[in-house]
Amino acid sequence: MNGKIDNTGKLQIERAGKMNNQGCPFTEDDGCGDWGPLFGEPTVSKWMGSHDPDAPERKKDRSHWDLKLCKKTLLFDVFEDERGCYA
Repeated sequence: MNGKIDNTGKLQIERAGKMNNQGCPFTEDDGCGDWGPLFGEPTVSKWMGSHDPDAPERKKDRSHWDLKLCKKTLLFDVFEDERGCYA
């Protein structure tokens, strides 16, 4: 999944080749963004995949972006933070 936080702090996820603002289950007007009290900072994590240590996907050095939100953690293959805080 591809996503970004735009320069105003809004979370956007790519769907059908286009970046779309994401809604918030708690507020209709503001949408999902870094102004929410449970909106985390993006971090890079190692992809764990299968629990089998010999599985082919475990042998690859794959990382992804984690973004913790109020009700879930989203995992991104490609993530951009346009606020200027992260690469």
